Amino acid sequence: MPMFISIILEKRASQSIVRQDNELMDLTLIKDLYQAKLADNESEAVENDYLNFFNQFKTGLEHGTIDLTKMHTSFNVFSRLPQIIRQSGIIWSLKLYGNCIRDSEMQRINQILSTNPMISHIDIGCNEMTDISMTAIIDVLTNYRILSLQLGQTDSLMTVNRFTRDSMYNLIEFLAQIDRLKSFGIAGIGTLAQRKTSKFGLFSTSLANMIRKCRNLLNIDMSDCGFIDSDQSILSLGFQSNESLQRLSIKNNPFTDSSIILHGISQLKNLIYLNISKSGVTSSGIEHLCKSFNHNWGLISLNISENPIGTKGVASLLKTLSNNNYLVILNLSSTQIGPEIGFPLKEFLLNNQVIQDLDLSKNNLGETVAFLLEECLAEQHNLLNFSISSCRITSSGGVAIAKSLAVNDSIQYINLRDNFLTKASGYEIVSILQKNDTLQRIDLFSNQIDCFAIEAADVICQRNKSSVQDKLLSNMRKRYIQLSIVKSKIPASKERLKFLKDQVQQSQREISKIQIEIDKESDELAENLSKFLKEKRELELFINDKQKSISEMKGKMNEVLVFRETQISDITESIKKEKDIFDQYEKEAKKYADDIERIKTSSANEEEFLAQETENIEKLITEISRASRNKNSIKDYIIPDVPYLGKNKSHKEIAKIASVSDQLKLLYDDIVSENDQKTKSKKQLVKKRQLKNK
Repeated sequence: MPMFISIILEKRASQSIVRQDNELMDLTLIKDLYQAKLADNESEAVENDYLNFFNQFKTGLEHGTIDLTKMHTSFNVFSRLPQIIRQSGIIWSLKLYGNCIRDSEMQRINQILSTNPMISHIDIGCNEMTDISMTAIIDVLTNYRILSLQLGQTDSLMTVNRFTRDSMYNLIEFLAQIDRLKSFGIAGIGTLAQRKTSKFGLFSTSLANMIRKCRNLLNIDMSDCGFIDSDQSILSLGFQSNESLQRLSIKNNPFTDSSIILHGISQLKNLIYLNISKSGVTSSGIEHLCKSFNHNWGLISLNISENPIGTKGVASLLKTLSNNNYLVILNLSSTQIGPEIGFPLKEFLLNNQVIQDLDLSKNNLGETVAFLLEECLAEQHNLLNFSISSCRITSSGGVAIAKSLAVNDSIQYINLRDNFLTKASGYEIVSILQKNDTLQRIDLFSNQIDCFAIEAADVICQRNKSSVQDKLLSNMRKRYIQLSIVKSKIPASKERLKFLKDQVQQSQREISKIQIEIDKESDELAENLSKFLKEKRELELFINDKQKSISEMKGKMNEVLVFRETQISDITESIKKEKDIFDQYEKEAKKYADDIERIKTSSANEEEFLAQETENIEKLITEISRASRNKNSIKDYIIPDVPYLGKNKSHKEIAKIASVSDQLKLLYDDIVSENDQKTKSKKQLVKKRQLKNK
């Protein structure tokens, strides 16, 4: 290890890095980390390089950040980061912009996040990652609560990650689903040459969909993404549906006329920062911005530089902003404005009370505007930074501006670089600026001004800085005198404090005595209270038991009452049914009694009739039997004329009469048996009636 690093470590051995949670970090960890950086870069240690690394990493830790921006680190450094994070307390941000991270090293970042899940901001822009890393990035977003993701470039000198639109489409669709991200940077991504697929053309659609769905998105950087005119309407619809976006950068996109997308951007009600430089803004697009400004649009910073707006469009914007109370920073550099902008600019500077940073550089303003600035800059008390470089201002115009600066009390920086200022005008400007006491920086380079005049102007600026510091020191001196006066009163205050301490000690002794008595009484009271509480608990238990038994008895009584009511209801219903049955039986008995009387009468008549018939039949049978015994006389026998036989019969029908007599005898037997059954049924009915009466 180089000697200078050991010396630096020895000097700072007693000054460990103090973390926000008051923990101390061993400096040897940073030393080992620097050695790992050298191994990744395959380079040797340099003192300035080590000091820059140390200060950058230390400052980052003090703010809860692992800051390795543009350190060109790789595998060896990442393998040591988990140990540092474990010992450094709370880390919420991971800045790895401009390093040598490859696809295979994304797993290391996942391991770092698992060491400290509190990390919510990740910057991995301008590394050596390709589409292969996209799966690992989506896994990180799935497993950890990442709120800020920076994948693009913030420095045009760095090489952007080689992500294609196809892989970015999948990532953007996933971000729209989770709706968690607050900041998203993809500057420079989307311009990589690739085979045009279906997802290639849907890149702007997916981005607009994410802007529309993400209700937590605050910042988005979509600069230099290769958007064209056909993407304007798609992105405009996304902006019109968003209500959360505050910062938007969409610079350096090759639009022919960005009026359509500016219509959507002007609908962002919460937007405070807009950078749409070098994106084809014209005067028609400025009209959309003016409409929003007229409706109290709260934009604070606007950069529309390097656009073909023209004098008419800028004049309309300055007129709208004359009474604006929000816009603080305005960049109109290289907007193709000419000397005709003089009067609108003058009205703007005289009326606007909030503008602090105004850039009019790289425009053909000339002397006309310079003389108008002489009239209005003296009355402008809010402007801090003013740039009119490369504006074709001549010596007379530069002197006129210097005269206004001599009485201005707010401007701290003015840029007059690359104009037509001569050597003589430079000395005159310096002479005029001697009266100014607020200007702290003036840029006169790239003119014909002598270097001595430039140095003299720097001296004036240094004097003004010193004056500001002296004012601060003066206030500090006043404060020091006040503290000295207070210090002179300290001895008397100490005596008074000592007396008060004695009084306090005496009071504390008395309080301790009283406290002892209070403790005794408290113990007795606590004991009595515990007894009371015990009795109370016992009484409550007794009451609860009684209430429980009462409730049980009530339940049983209710059950008995319900049973009794059910039983009474059943008995009443059965009595009713029995009464109905009894009435029915009574009706049937009455019917049976009538039937019995009728049967008795008919039976007596039938018995008498049957007896007579039986007697006649028996006589007939006897006579027929006697005639049938004599075969000679049977032939001439004539059956007597009887009512049931009709007229007399011949002897040939006597055999039939015998069979008829047999049938009559059988009929007689049937009638007798039927009479017997009726007699029995009468007796059964009588018995039933007697049982019913009982």
